Amino acid sequence: MAKDSVSGKASIFTFSDEVIGVETSGNISCYRTDEKHSVTNILDETGKTKATIKYDEYGVIANPEAVSTGGNIFAYTGHVYDESTGLYYAKARYYDAEIGRFVSEDSYKGDRKELISLNQYTYGLNNPIKYTDLSGNMNFITQTDELIKGLINGMGSWLWDIIKSPVVLITIIKQLVCGELTVKQVIKQGLDYLVADIKYVTKHLWIFKPWKK
Repeated sequence: MAKDSVSGKASIFTFSDEVIGVETSGNISCYRTDEKHSVTNILDETGKTKATIKYDEYGVIANPEAVSTGGNIFAYTGHVYDESTGLYYAKARYYDAEIGRFVSEDSYKGDRKELISLNQYTYGLNNPIKYTDLSGNMNFITQTDELIKGLINGMGSWLWDIIKSPVVLITIIKQLVCGELTVKQVIKQGLDYLVADIKYVTKHLWIFKPWKK
């Protein structure tokens, strides 16, 4: 629930994976969002469009007066839009779409392998078409990339450990032939490595556990 400090009216929001509706003074509005979860249309109960919100790539709103229609406060990528300052509340910090920068440093210090990530103020690695920043900490696609890389590296290291060690490889083959080990058990061992990697990676990614300052 959000309360307008000027009018005193309270807005009650309904969520699923994202915000889908708002009720203010008994009036219900629904949202239409795009692939970035930005609110693009505010609809009445019959589905008629009450307002359309237009953005550029970085989230600059062409018609900011439309955002508050029906008691709404959500806009670009689902973040709360502060009409008085023109900033987005991106959970961990505030984002200024006019300059494409956050107003404070990121708690995630970046990766030296990706130099642009070392800039503590950029939004979506300066590529808002490809990336979104849902927490104000680290862009979403980069986190997903790292998850995939981690899983591939984990399975790869397990297979490489077997291949590079003739003794281990010969032992496994011998046990399979003698019936001391089954293919199912070998696969299970590989999956155990995979699960361990998943647990490690998910523990360090905000999409599963938010970064803390």
